[in-house]
Amino acid sequence: MNAESLNLEHLAARLDADRSALLDDWMAALGRLGALYPPNDPSADLRAQTAELLNLLLASIRSGEPQGPERDAWRALYEHIGSISIDWARRGASPGEMAARIRAFKAASRNRLEELGLLRREDTWSHLFDLHDILDRLVDYMLDTYAAGRDAYIRQQADTIADLTTPVTPIWDGVLLLPLVGTLDSVRAKRVMDTVLHSIQANTATTLLLDITGVPAMDTHIAGHIIKLTRATRMMGCETIITGIAPEVAQSMVHLGIDLGDIRSRGRLKEGLAEALARHPGPDLPG
Repeated sequence: MNAESLNLEHLAARLDADRSALLDDWMAALGRLGALYPPNDPSADLRAQTAELLNLLLASIRSGEPQGPERDAWRALYEHIGSISIDWARRGASPGEMAARIRAFKAASRNRLEELGLLRREDTWSHLFDLHDILDRLVDYMLDTYAAGRDAYIRQQADTIADLTTPVTPIWDGVLLLPLVGTLDSVRAKRVMDTVLHSIQANTATTLLLDITGVPAMDTHIAGHIIKLTRATRMMGCETIITGIAPEVAQSMVHLGIDLGDIRSRGRLKEGLAEALARHPGPDLPG
């Protein structure tokens, strides 16, 4: 073992011998920081969670292996920290609150070593600085994992919101309805295209009612996306009827020279629905 490992093992052994008091010190430090519970979950048992973190930390240090998430002796500790980080990121914790959990152990370990009378020894300070280096690396890992977890959660939420803004609904046998609300950029247009084409296939639809009442303005980009959508649906044997073209939108389209070609359009959704149902009368009702 190298000298650093011996220092770290020695420090961990002395702290481990007084583990219960060390845990009390750590909890007290967390209490002073106001970080006793995960956000939005006041019933969580942070003491049990912190005790598990302490056990894994001391075991990893006492192993004598160099620190790293890929090391066998450290893997369980890093996985535990990663799990906590992702969970707290989803609960809305800030990066500072996350880092405070680990950094609070610096105060706790120093207090415990002082209580044990070991800070009067010069070599103990070297051991303590080694521990601080370990904790700083754990904080860096926690923050990286937190950021990744937060980004993944935001992407998931964005996908959920995007799905809610492209609701393709079967309203009759062979008829789908898609009300568009808001603007239509290239990213959203691709999602709309994918959703519509999959819905056509899943429902064997032959008519799509595309209602643009909720589209506040029309430009060449939005019109281009709509025209591409209608062409793609036609390739799958599904005709599109555009409804809800407001007077100001119609004027903008004329001014910009936008030509919908042979795409069918109706002023109101009610009119488009009547045309779609006329094309799909459905089974006769029993007399």
